Amino acid sequence: MSATVGQLREARWRVKVGRKTTDVEMRGELSARERDVARLLVRGVSNKEIARALGIEVVTVKKHVGNILRKLEVRNRTQAAVLLAVGVHS
Repeated sequence: MSATVGQLREARWRVKVGRKTTDVEMRGELSARERDVARLLVRGVSNKEIARALGIEVVTVKKHVGNILRKLEVRNRTQAAVLLAVGVHS
């Protein structure tokens, strides 16, 4: 990722959630392992493939993905991937 975690945290995006568009700001910083998972999540890699690539259990990947969703204040991994991709490429 070319953007630093601090830049991602400070950035604001307009994200469509359901029928309304709302401002979303990342509240917490991602841990090193969450950043590893996020990099693969942006590429569309499945939980099983992430687990294999990082040498961890699928249940651990799910926990990291949940933490990422909470910190980004989004509802699903697709929204997280879009948000992270925008942060990476802007």
